Amino acid sequence: MAHSFFVTFFGFFALVSALPQQFNLTEKPCLDKGIDLNRQFVLETEGVVINCPELELDISETTPQNYSVMWYNNKTFEVITADRKERIHVEDGLLWFLPVSLEDNGFYVCVVRYPTSCVKIAVSLTVTNSTSASCLQNRFSYARTSFSRISRRLPCPEISNYITSDGFELTWYRDCKPLSNGEKYKFHKNDQYLTITNVQPLDGGIYICELQFMHDGLQYRTARTIDFDIKGCKAGIGPNIIQPKNGTIELEPGSKLNLSCTAYTGYCDPSITLIYWLINNTFIEDYFSDYQVEYSQKNKDQGNYHISNIVLPNFKEEYYNEALTCVARNGLGYQIATVQFRKSVPDFTKEIVVVFGIFACVLFISGCIYKFFKITIVLWYRDTFPAKYSQNDGKSYDAYIIYPQSSCSSYCTNILVFVMDLLPQVLECQCGYKLFIPGRDDLPGEDYVEKVKSNIKDSRRLIILMAKSVDKQLCTMFEQQVGLHDALISNQIEVILIELDYHDNYSDLPESLRHIIQKKGTIKWTSSEWKKESPSLSSKFWKQVRYKMPLRSSRSCCKTEYYHTLEMH
Repeated sequence: MAHSFFVTFFGFFALVSALPQQFNLTEKPCLDKGIDLNRQFVLETEGVVINCPELELDISETTPQNYSVMWYNNKTFEVITADRKERIHVEDGLLWFLPVSLEDNGFYVCVVRYPTSCVKIAVSLTVTNSTSASCLQNRFSYARTSFSRISRRLPCPEISNYITSDGFELTWYRDCKPLSNGEKYKFHKNDQYLTITNVQPLDGGIYICELQFMHDGLQYRTARTIDFDIKGCKAGIGPNIIQPKNGTIELEPGSKLNLSCTAYTGYCDPSITLIYWLINNTFIEDYFSDYQVEYSQKNKDQGNYHISNIVLPNFKEEYYNEALTCVARNGLGYQIATVQFRKSVPDFTKEIVVVFGIFACVLFISGCIYKFFKITIVLWYRDTFPAKYSQNDGKSYDAYIIYPQSSCSSYCTNILVFVMDLLPQVLECQCGYKLFIPGRDDLPGEDYVEKVKSNIKDSRRLIILMAKSVDKQLCTMFEQQVGLHDALISNQIEVILIELDYHDNYSDLPESLRHIIQKKGTIKWTSSEWKKESPSLSSKFWKQVRYKMPLRSSRSCCKTEYYHTLEMH
């Protein structure tokens, strides 16, 4: 069989030597370089491109840039066309098979003509069927090797001629099963490489990279078969100390020192790796009398770690001036890490957090107390420190009372009782306020309009009593208009609204009054208040009224004679 191969080889060599005379487009003979040693092994149905070996090898700067490339088949002795529509054609010096078939087996000759010379070389093309029905697996593979316990990057070989501006997509297989992009295998469909992390002996086997590419708007595919072999562990490395880092450690005198020195030596260790401690370039056993050193080794997926742990149960004052050094050494090198010690700076973080927490709790509780007991607290403070308050605003009255002045029903009697008796009893007699109550304090013969305006301006508060069951009177409406004008427009007086009976709807009230209700609300007088024998300053109603009243300046005269006179009649 070997004899037959050599006969065929030299026979074809003689044939190739004779071809230049048959295809001599110039009269100059071509330099015959024989058959290229890089044989092309492809699979049927693949898209195949072959570069002329002459152009791959001749890359010197003196190579002429003006040349032409011609391909022909030894079976037909015909020049291969440059028509891109043909299945086999030449484009930019490259020989394309789109796709290749079993009948394309044979030798193809590339002729490169320069202005003053000519070179020809033959390329062997072997077309076979895939050895697997599930993927394009070639019996002729690319051999790749790797050490274990490292990350290996596998390139998809000899695909540069397929990658064009039309784009490409690469898929990786192992034993004809698609690989998933994840922690073990990392790749991208537009990248030419497969990265295998932490290579293990079981990772060896057949890998296939399948390339899908576009040519003239049509999609083709080609594949490369890689035989990946694991050769064992790579040589070890010199130790690399992971911890401690060179620097300073804070420690209190008398405390316990527990310090570890960890050295990384790669995936494969040399025969011996030593870790020992020095203090001021003296072995630790010659310096410390009371210490413990423990040595251990850990083999992880990321490599081998050597650990030496030193324990000093009682760190003394004189140790602060010393430098403690960890030395890691093996046959491939050594590394040191030195630490020094200093006294710990007092840390008040916990105390600050506790104080801040207490302060936040106190603030929160104080806020809650103030929210629920605000009125009580303010009234208590006013009663306890009355001397701190003074009213020098030039006003004569603490409040002007506006109330329904009607005698249309028996309910009006209750209103008069409230205005002429209860209000003066509490606000004047018990609290010391001075009130202006129309019907009690106005003088006969005064100009009504001017007197209302002046008395309202001369008051610090405007108390409006709202009684739904009583008809409105012109005088009451006028007083409200004057008072609300000063409150809303001039902002000269504050309004206190008191509901003497329940209002379920405020739509019938003037817009200005509804605005104040929405902004400040009302104080509601309940029916239970009528049943009390005497008004109490501690009741909710009177606390709210007193809270909204101004700071009293001095005690006024207690006026309750009017209602008593009314009762007598």
